[in-house]
Amino acid sequence: MSTFIRFTLVSLLGVGVDFSISLILSELLFFNLAFSAVIGFLFAALLNFSLHNAWTFSSNYIKKELIINRYLFSLFMTILIRLFSIFFLQLLFDELTNKKFILMIAITFSFSINFLLNRYYVFLK
Repeated sequence: MSTFIRFTLVSLLGVGVDFSISLILSELLFFNLAFSAVIGFLFAALLNFSLHNAWTFSSNYIKKELIINRYLFSLFMTILIRLFSIFFLQLLFDELTNKKFILMIAITFSFSINFLLNRYYVFLK
């Protein structure tokens, strides 16, 4: 199975966790959308790192400290991109626009950036 397919499978699971937690917090518990997106993202990031490290990129031969530092940097960049996306999309669309729509666009965009960072920076062979 190719790296991209494994990455996609793991990431889809992560996106499901991310999106579910974000929606529960924003729609049912009425937290701010950006805050909800950060919390969902962090839960998914923990899951994704474990699965990517063990299965997607199989990086047992790279120093764990280096991987963790690179992963934390990639998370920081990805969450910044997601928050900026949410911020600008909320400016672009009126307040009646469905939060799910904005969240899906932001997640899709940050997913793409996250793949590139993980593939070519974090788990670089």
